[in-house]
Amino acid sequence: MISIAELRNIRSQAIKGEKSDAIVIRANDLDDIKQRFTIKSKEDIQREKIEKASLRENLMFAATQRKKKMMEMDAERASKVPLSDISLENKLRADGLLSRA
Repeated sequence: MISIAELRNIRSQAIKGEKSDAIVIRANDLDDIKQRFTIKSKEDIQREKIEKASLRENLMFAATQRKKKMMEMDAERASKVPLSDISLENKLRADGLLSRA
C-alpha cells in the first residue's frame, strides 16, 4: 500500500519529468480506460447482445406503429377532402369501366 506522501512525491517527480515510469491522468480518462478494458464473460456479451436486439426490436415496433397511425390519418384526411376535377374524372372513368365489366 502506498501512502499519501509517497503518491505526492511520485506525482511531483512525474510532473517535473524526473520519474519516467509514472504518469498522471485525469479521473475521467481512468474511468474511460476501465470501461473499455473490462473483461466480459461470454454470458455477459450474449446478454448485452440480446438486450441490444430487444431494444432495436422495440424501436422498430414503435416506428411501425407510428407509420401505421400516420397512414390511417392520411387516409382519413384524404376521405374528408373533396376530390379535384381530375381525380373525380379518373374515379368516374374507373367506375364506368368496372360497371361495364
